[in-house]
Amino acid sequence: MGELQKQSFVDEIAPVLEDIYHWHGTILGPPNSPFSGGKFVLNINFQPEHPFKAPRLLDSIRSMLIESNLDEAHPDVPDTAEMYKNDRAMYDSTAQSWTELYAMEKNSE
Repeated sequence: MGELQKQSFVDEIAPVLEDIYHWHGTILGPPNSPFSGGKFVLNINFQPEHPFKAPRLLDSIRSMLIESNLDEAHPDVPDTAEMYKNDRAMYDSTAQSWTELYAMEKNSE
């Protein structure tokens, strides 16, 4: 766990209660990306092979934020990959807006 928290994109990660197979964590959006400043919540359920077969989960999620897989659009938002390919400025603007709306703490004034 300490090694994971040394990685700059991991904000926090810990088991839920005493269950070593159920973890909760947050990662930070990569700097210089539309996700910068965002805090993304993870709910992780490991398979019984863990910890003997370690998942590459956190690296995979960070890679998705940096380099989207354009060949596999998410079924809930099929236009996202198309926007990424054809209008990168709009994609970045939309991602930044959604990050601000859903992944950043709200300042109460």
